[in-house]
Amino acid sequence: MLPHPDPDGPQLLFLDPMQYRYELIRPLLLFPDRTATQRAQETGTHPETVGRLKRRFDQQGMLGLGPDTLEVLPARRQLRVPDTVVHELQRLKGL
Repeated sequence: MLPHPDPDGPQLLFLDPMQYRYELIRPLLLFPDRTATQRAQETGTHPETVGRLKRRFDQQGMLGLGPDTLEVLPARRQLRVPDTVVHELQRLKGL
C-alpha cells in the first residue's frame, strides 16, 4: 500500500516524463543557491539523479531531459535552389 503524499510537500504528478524531470529540477534553475541534495530530499529522489538532470538541462536544454535512448540528430541541410532556376526567375522578374 502506498502512503498518502504529504499535502504540504512538492506535488510532481505529471504523466509526461520530460515535464516531470523539468519540474524536478525547476527550483534549482530558479534559485541557484539551492542544491541537488536539498531538492532530492524534498522529492524523495536520489541526489545523483537530480544533479545529472540539472547538468543535462544546462548543456542541452529540454532535450537533455529526454530518455537516454533518444537520439537527437542535427537538422538536415536544406536543398538549395539551383543557380539556373534563380537566374531564370530573376530574368522573368525583370520582364
